[in-house]
Amino acid sequence: MKKLSVVIITHNDAQKIEQCLISVTDIADEIVILDSFSDDQTVSIAEKFGARVLQESDKGDIRKKNRVLELASNSLILSLDPNEVIDDTLRTAIQGCKEKYMFSGYRISRCTHYIDQFIRHGGWYPDRSVRLFEKHKAKWNGVDPHGKITFPGPVAIQDLPGEILRYAYATIDEHQQHNEQLSSIAANSGYSAGRRSNLFFLIFHPIWIFIHSYILRAGFFNYRYGFIIAWETARYTFMTHQKLLLLQKKRAG
Repeated sequence: MKKLSVVIITHNDAQKIEQCLISVTDIADEIVILDSFSDDQTVSIAEKFGARVLQESDKGDIRKKNRVLELASNSLILSLDPNEVIDDTLRTAIQGCKEKYMFSGYRISRCTHYIDQFIRHGGWYPDRSVRLFEKHKAKWNGVDPHGKITFPGPVAIQDLPGEILRYAYATIDEHQQHNEQLSSIAANSGYSAGRRSNLFFLIFHPIWIFIHSYILRAGFFNYRYGFIIAWETARYTFMTHQKLLLLQKKRAG
């Protein structure tokens, strides 16, 4: 049987981390947390659950997620965010993978809880990504704040039953504030990675994002929340292009 390391990066996640840890204690042989010097109770809560906590300065989510992989002792990794919980079906499936591991990675669906309900339509669902994998065969890549697990070559990936439940935003205002922060990170990291924008993308990319989320992905089945999520996703896209254009103008001048 393979031993499993659950890895998480944190910063001031005391209100979220406990439920995450409760959901994995039965299957984790080790919990490793890389914390960016939280000034709330994140570390003490994690240590209460027997997690091994290390602290380093914030160098971006992708670099931190790769760093916490290095700190894990076991070859089998389950990567989670502190606001995520695994459901019972997924817990059983992961236990089965520990007993008989057959693929290079396993893709898991994620369902987001928004304000007071789970969102099962639109651009946020089913949000499948590889979260269970072998440490030495994969790494995080991408541009902050959006990363994904990648492999050096073609590999066999299997979908797992069950879901990661993401408890995202308790209010619309919280969602909007987070988008302000994320769009700044995306613009700065995108610029550093060589990405550039223009007036066409500023205008039409947000429109396409809204249409994709609300209409093509049937976000309208979520009624009011479906519209708000599509609108805020489009607004985030607009802000990212806007801030990227400002960076281009500033650096050119």
